[in-house]
Amino acid sequence: KSAMAGIGTEIKQREPAIAETEQRITELEQQLEKGRLIDERIKKLKERRSTGRVTSADRADAGRTRPERPDYPGTESAARRIADLEREVKQREQSREHSSLKERLEENKRIIAERERENAHRKGHDRGMSR
Repeated sequence: KSAMAGIGTEIKQREPAIAETEQRITELEQQLEKGRLIDERIKKLKERRSTGRVTSADRADAGRTRPERPDYPGTESAARRIADLEREVKQREQSREHSSLKERLEENKRIIAERERENAHRKGHDRGMSR
């Protein structure tokens, strides 16, 4: 019972950190999606400009993205930030998976040891009965 109480306490202690991490991941995913959309718009606009096709929609985009500057200075830093955020999300997910796997491994080891003790007890008990 004390082991279960300890596990329950540990779960309660970890819940806020897990919730905070999940919230941060959600925020990072939203930032990544915004960055991807901006990047996609810029790529499409550059592609259209390079082929000479400029539509009214492109002119509207031009007003928002200011592509008159060949290399928009914010694009590179935004791309680096997006890559950093993607790495951070991946690392947090891997860390969470690692912790989960480690806990499952420990639990399985405990179960195996318990079963081995039970089997050893049964074998000893069976031998005693057959004599």
